[in-house]
Amino acid sequence: MADVFREVDEEVKREQYLKLAKRFGPYLIAAAVALVVATGAVVGWRDYQKRTREADGARFAAAIEVLAKGERAKAADAFADLAKDGSTGYRALAGLQRAAAVGATDAKQAVEIYDGIAKDSSLPELLRSLAALRAAMLQADSVDAKDVLARLEPLLGETSPWRFLARELKAVVEIRGGNDKAAIETLKGLVDNPQAPSGIRGRAAQLLAALEAGK
Repeated sequence: MADVFREVDEEVKREQYLKLAKRFGPYLIAAAVALVVATGAVVGWRDYQKRTREADGARFAAAIEVLAKGERAKAADAFADLAKDGSTGYRALAGLQRAAAVGATDAKQAVEIYDGIAKDSSLPELLRSLAALRAAMLQADSVDAKDVLARLEPLLGETSPWRFLARELKAVVEIRGGNDKAAIETLKGLVDNPQAPSGIRGRAAQLLAALEAGK
């Protein structure tokens, strides 16, 4: 008798599975197909990105070679093209190199390029903040000290990757602005900070000694 009930129970389960298969089968198949398509799309996209990065890398290297030959205008044009249509990382790098090439003869235009990079939220924060720092460096000895210090303010915090360079430049700008007291405080902060790179700490110590000797 137990065998009969078992057979009946298995038959009922079989019918339930068949009903579920008929009801949800198309959806399961569609989901499986979508998964395969999605996987293929991801793999294809990664391949495309890899090819794009390789191509952009070749363009970037070629522009660097042109710049090394002293052909700044030609190199700047090549970097400008890559900055327009390159992949994210290379767009930022090309923009930085273009600004550097232009900056030798036109600091104002270079600052505009740096500012454009710094404000582009689609680019990596590391490169955006570097562009902001480079713009401040270009203006350090030609623009009102207060304006340069305002540019540097967002780069001075503990989370900024360029904070030590920014603080070093801050001290230089404070000296140019006639605020030696603030500069001494900034420099002492660098000298006493074990996390600051040794080169920056060394330069800060020399500048601090010169300032204190002149008091």
